[in-house]
Amino acid sequence: MKNLSCIVVDDEQDAAGNLVKILRTYCPEMHILEVLNDPHLAEERINALRPKVLFLDIEMPGKTGLEIARKFQDMNYYIVFHTGFSKHAINAIKHNAFDFLLKPTTAEDLLKTMARIKRSIRQAQDLAAETKTNAIVVKSGIHYRQVPVNEILMVEAEGSYSNLVLKSGERILVSRNLKSVMTSLEGHQFVRVHNSRIVNANEVALWKLAENACVLTNGEEFRISVRRKDEVRDFLIIP
Repeated sequence: MKNLSCIVVDDEQDAAGNLVKILRTYCPEMHILEVLNDPHLAEERINALRPKVLFLDIEMPGKTGLEIARKFQDMNYYIVFHTGFSKHAINAIKHNAFDFLLKPTTAEDLLKTMARIKRSIRQAQDLAAETKTNAIVVKSGIHYRQVPVNEILMVEAEGSYSNLVLKSGERILVSRNLKSVMTSLEGHQFVRVHNSRIVNANEVALWKLAENACVLTNGEEFRISVRRKDEVRDFLIIP
């Protein structure tokens, strides 16, 4: 699989070295961009290198892996916590971790995680192929439904699920998170204005960027998060 890259952040050199050794031995397709023993460098290097996968220790001096993950949890990274404490599993789940590896990491555990990552990437690629059509296929309950893209007003996060809000007012709860739905909508006129909301740009009546807000054609007004404002400006091609 191409374009598979990672950054390892762990203040324990031996643990980081063990993980890197297993990756190089059993996952040669994984390009290790950097190994950081200082967690304070993580945010800058992740932003600069844009890896696909983040392997994060949790308990580190000065900055925890949970704090680092919080900065990137709404972005397209596969976050895998790599820790010696199983008590952190619940917190890892709360921070949208893709997986959780308990130290000392074994090849078997890492291979299972890598298999899940690859499967998820393939699914995302399949979903992205849907953008060549004018509809997306979503699972709602036990059924699959084809929804015309131009009928979608917005998409709202509902935990690990999403609500498709149609122009008719109908709401469809689908068993995919917001990031997954956004992948399907790439190539269409949709933009993520908030961690919990995607809007159909064709259904936005007014962009109130000075007020960090947008107004839809149905009159509803929603906040544009500060973090997403530059993304919206880029989408609208505003310098």
